[in-house]
Amino acid sequence: MGIYAPSTGTFFLKNTNSPGGADLAFSYGPSNATPLAGDWNADRVDTVGIYIPASGTWFLRNSNSPGAANLVFSYGPPNAVPLVGNWDGQ
Repeated sequence: MGIYAPSTGTFFLKNTNSPGGADLAFSYGPSNATPLAGDWNADRVDTVGIYIPASGTWFLRNSNSPGAANLVFSYGPPNAVPLVGNWDGQ
């Protein structure tokens, strides 16, 4: 599970569904982006991403850490609501 602090662009991720501090905490992307999570590279590990509504741009990471996006692309009209999922079942 995890939470996202929009004012700082910080992710706080926990490896178990239990109380206590975060196992990982890091900033990624600009503040006030829309946070995302998914398995972007089919390695069976969900990692973070962000979506910028004004431009319809997606920035996806293949590790739960700060750094540059592994994949950047625009999809959808500006200010759309992003959805993530495994649409083809693979």
